[in-house]
Amino acid sequence: MEQYNITMRRYACMALTNLTFGDGTNKALLCSMKLCMLSLVAQLQSSNEDLRQVAASVLRNLSWRADLASKKTLREVGAVTALMQVRIIIFLICLKIFLSFVLLFFRYSEYHYTFSLIKVVSYSISKPLRRVE
Repeated sequence: MEQYNITMRRYACMALTNLTFGDGTNKALLCSMKLCMLSLVAQLQSSNEDLRQVAASVLRNLSWRADLASKKTLREVGAVTALMQVRIIIFLICLKIFLSFVLLFFRYSEYHYTFSLIKVVSYSISKPLRRVE
């Protein structure tokens, strides 16, 4: 049942994406419905990546060349903050996966000595620079 609900929300967001693409009247109408906008922003917190993506697409369309009232509504419902939080979470997940891959690669490869070198270099980079006189 939950998957059905997510699918229906995805389809609704897809329809909104199409309706708001380049249509200022539809964008203004949707932005005037604050509860609908709050619900749209809440979809960004879904565990389903596809739903988050189509919800972000709707918000992208709404923000493109938006009128002042629409910009105000987007600000009030926290659309930018929610989008940035999702981007940061996705970035951190990708970074974690990449670093895990790099660590495993160097741990179990013939380049094991390079792994130690990378640790030394990353440590030296992370230290604050000192002024040389």
